[in-house]
Formats: sequence, C-alpha cells, structure tokens
Amino acid sequence: MTLPLFLSARTNRDQDQTPAHFDQLERARRCEQASILNRKAYDPYGRHAGRAEEEEVWTQTAKLFHKTFAEAFPAKFDDHFDLLKQGI
Repeated sequence: MTLPLFLSARTNRDQDQTPAHFDQLERARRCEQASILNRKAYDPYGRHAGRAEEEEVWTQTAKLFHKTFAEAFPAKFDDHFDLLKQGI
C-alpha cells in the first residue's frame, strides 16, 4: 500500500533523512485560529463594504484560512483518518 504524502516519511531540511512529523492537531489549531481571525476581519469589512483597506485585510485572512485548512486536512485525508488515529 502506498501512503499519501502527508503520511509518508518526508525529509526534514534541517536533519538529513529524518522523517518530518505530521502534527495534525497543531495544524488544526492553526486552521481554527485562522478561521477566527478571518471572522474578526470580516466584521469591519462587512459593516463598511467597499472600503479597500478592510477588504484587503479580509481577503488576506481568507487566503490564510484556506492555506491552513489545506495543510491540516490535505487531499485524501479522510481516506486515511483511521491510520492517523493509530499513529501510523
């Protein structure tokens, strides 16, 4: 069975041939924080739609949320969730 990239051993740039750890819990926390930040950034933008500065902040936080979501839940994550629960 071939494991997806997020479950397979990846090389850590700092230590040659050391597998990188996939800390899903930490990545999920970052995603949650980005989501909160995005909702807070929407408040001033939503009240004053059309203001470029507020829209830019909201847009950037939305991009951050999508990035952290993809890092926490990569493609085929659900297909291998049982393996992650087992620590494999």
